[in-house]
Amino acid sequence: MIGVAVRFSAVVTREGEFYVALCPELDVTSQGASVEDALSALREAIDLYLEDGDARLPDTGSAPLVTFIEIDGVRSTHGVGGTRSSKFDFSLSLQALN
Repeated sequence: MIGVAVRFSAVVTREGEFYVALCPELDVTSQGASVEDALSALREAIDLYLEDGDARLPDTGSAPLVTFIEIDGVRSTHGVGGTRSSKFDFSLSLQALN
């Protein structure tokens, strides 16, 4: 059996000193010191995930929609996304509905 190329999305965020890469279709996450390292580690983690005989590929029509939502009046002593503003944008992954 010949393998086929499958395209997955990757959402990369910065958390402290590291970058975290998430594949929302498979709920697989990895990290690295740079964006490139995080994506490379995510590719490896996805490969390992897919080696499992029970792993299921998502429907091809179920690509996530990545968008932003704004939340007013958020109070934080630590800040979100490196800022101490009272208004923040959050990255949100939504599974597209068929």
